[in-house]
Amino acid sequence: PDGRGIAFVSDRGGSESLWYQRMSEGKPEGSPKLLVENLRFRNRRGRPLGFASNGAYYYVRIADPRLVGDIYSVELNSDGQNVSGIPHRVIQLHQNTNTLPSWSPNGRQLAYTSHRPAGSKLIIRDVDSADEHELELTNASGERIQFRWWIAPSDYSPAWSPDSQSIVLTGRCEGKQGLHIVDVQSGRVSPLASKEESVPSFVWSKDGRAIYYLRTVFGESQPEGTQVVKRNLSTLRETILHELPEDANSKNRFIHGLAISPSGQELAMATDHDIGVISINGGGPRLVHKLANDERVSRKAGIVWSSVGNRVIFGKAKDGDYESG
Repeated sequence: PDGRGIAFVSDRGGSESLWYQRMSEGKPEGSPKLLVENLRFRNRRGRPLGFASNGAYYYVRIADPRLVGDIYSVELNSDGQNVSGIPHRVIQLHQNTNTLPSWSPNGRQLAYTSHRPAGSKLIIRDVDSADEHELELTNASGERIQFRWWIAPSDYSPAWSPDSQSIVLTGRCEGKQGLHIVDVQSGRVSPLASKEESVPSFVWSKDGRAIYYLRTVFGESQPEGTQVVKRNLSTLRETILHELPEDANSKNRFIHGLAISPSGQELAMATDHDIGVISINGGGPRLVHKLANDERVSRKAGIVWSSVGNRVIFGKAKDGDYESG
């Protein structure tokens, strides 16, 4: 949180472990420090949870395969650095079917999906009262609808709006594949795309008035490029902020990572071979880093901004390196 270092997962020591790199003026200071050795347990990958405001870092190591498919929580001591008690199962019903938990920005609600024989459900849990209600998803005409989630990537967890009133889901609904916005009070589902779309990544605007997303552009039989699209949620107007390829000979054809700056005024985007930044108001991209010919941006590592918004952090790999997961 103080911008003085980066925590990351690496197998440089022979196993997937958690490391910390001290930073000074955007450059590494000294060698990385090993924090936790071997995040895997019984060949199951650990999952990072992130930093607390006081700088404590939390992660999950799945020790029992029977815990997969359930949601657990644990209390922290007042110092924010140690857990109090043991993790407990948050949801008692439909065990082994509940996944993709997502806290609302105001911290008062927990959204999660429950994958049951009759179909997947979106559940909203009130943190204070522990009351839960299954959202009855409806279309604009008030008719009940079925929604099929994309559930494999962690990025496809329910994404809350900044005001905690709406959730964006990725999946298929009434024949339309892509992004859909759900009103958490009424359950009404509205498609954010006017046609069938493949959406590799999306982010909310800081004021909650727009969604920025990547749209894969298809030719007759295969994908041919990517657009960065702004969708105004009030007017439903779409604006293409950037598009690849910029010319027929361009080496970069696809954008696979998108991140909004802390100020909310810029978007960082990753292609296989460079990192660029564009304004949310449009205009040409600004190249901030170009990789060597034998390197590529790691799709597994993702792309994030530093806490103060003056750096863009990403992973890179050598051409030919295999990236699992």
